[in-house]
Amino acid sequence: MIREPFLDDWTAGPKLGAFEAPTPESAPRPVRLPHDAMRDLPRSADTDQGVHSGYVPGGVFEYAKTFDVPDDWRDKTVRLEFEGVYRDAVVFLNGDAVVHEPNGYNAFEAVLDPYLRYGEPNRVTVEARAHRDSRWYSGAGIYRPVHLVVADPVHIPLAGTRVTTTDIAAGPAAVRVAPAVRTGSRHTRTLRLSWTVVAPDGSDVATGDAPVTVHPGAHAVARVRLAVDAPALWSELSPSLYRVRTSLAGEDGDVIDTDAASFGIRRLQV
Repeated sequence: MIREPFLDDWTAGPKLGAFEAPTPESAPRPVRLPHDAMRDLPRSADTDQGVHSGYVPGGVFEYAKTFDVPDDWRDKTVRLEFEGVYRDAVVFLNGDAVVHEPNGYNAFEAVLDPYLRYGEPNRVTVEARAHRDSRWYSGAGIYRPVHLVVADPVHIPLAGTRVTTTDIAAGPAAVRVAPAVRTGSRHTRTLRLSWTVVAPDGSDVATGDAPVTVHPGAHAVARVRLAVDAPALWSELSPSLYRVRTSLAGEDGDVIDTDAASFGIRRLQV
């Protein structure tokens, strides 16, 4: 999997109507993400936004970026991971609507596969809106990082690994790992997942593996229970963090995808 920051070479400005021409004030400007489109707008006590938003007007804003799509991406799945866009975001690729996310605080994905033009530049645009919808200064635009993901059609999705810790006693702690596997393939595939738990000191303390069968256009979840001897418990005074590495291998044994998640082991009693 390729997962890289998608932060440079964007432009941002007010969203113009079909018959509006850009002026020096409204023309798109180069920006680097994360970015707040409201921050530099003129403030006025006459604006209808009011004191709670710092007298900054709202509006509709458009971000745009052109990027090259190699021809060899035809056999891959291509996605954009948005960690946060305020607000009512609509993502377009080459003029086609890809995804709509109304919540300004949710992370979301834009699956670009059906809209890509291979072997040529592609243009992605993101619209964001901010009006009288907040009791505080909300900002507007792509205010958190964006990542470009190019992966095999069978892959571990964003935030696809769930880790829970149970049965914490004087002996080993039980660590339950449940990664999801998603496929865009037209064929049923039986793959193998492998896990390694890494202690806070960097040593490997538990391993495991299991097969997983994924049907076309679906996703599957594999579950494994790993034992960690003499666990270093997490607390506010000793915030010990473990890490679990997940590896997804194909039928030929070659690694298709990897993932990692951090977690703490602690005991709560009521």
